[in-house]
Amino acid sequence: MGAHLARRYLGDASVEPDPLRMPTFPPDYGFLGRKEREMVATQQEMNDAQLVLQQRDYCAHYLIRLL
Repeated sequence: MGAHLARRYLGDASVEPDPLRMPTFPPDYGFLGRKEREMVATQQEMNDAQLVLQQRDYCAHYLIRLL
């Protein structure tokens, strides 16, 4: 955060975003083709591997391979 403030007030302020104004670009810019994430491991596979709830995420299939 200190580097940002130093560039804003001591350097060229025209290249830094103004923190008091809202951005002028659309918030989904660059993400139009993004697909929704899907679980690779099924509920039954996670039950068989006895994964706790904290481990049941989108990377669970990698953890199941390690067990």
